[in-house]
Amino acid sequence: HMNKDSSKGGIKSKDRVIYKSNPFIYILVGVLGLLLLNNLLVLFQAGGLFNLLPITVQSIILYLVITKHKWVRLAIRLWAVLMLLGGGSKAVRIPSQFGKP
Repeated sequence: HMNKDSSKGGIKSKDRVIYKSNPFIYILVGVLGLLLLNNLLVLFQAGGLFNLLPITVQSIILYLVITKHKWVRLAIRLWAVLMLLGGGSKAVRIPSQFGKP
């Protein structure tokens, strides 16, 4: 059973989402894949359990996008908020390191 839900921006089945913009999904999967690869490299080079957090989050979101799970919209929005908050704190920290010997 499928129904059109114009407020959600797509056609949904009971458990799956049908994407309207394939280029967006390809770009999203590519960006998530590159970030995941980068974080895996950082994990292997630097170690540390803290590096497992972004790997876990990105893996879950990548799985939800690829399987077209019904929670993919919520997961992407939460990930975007986390990226904005994390990026904002990094932007404040990096300039404070300039000028130090």
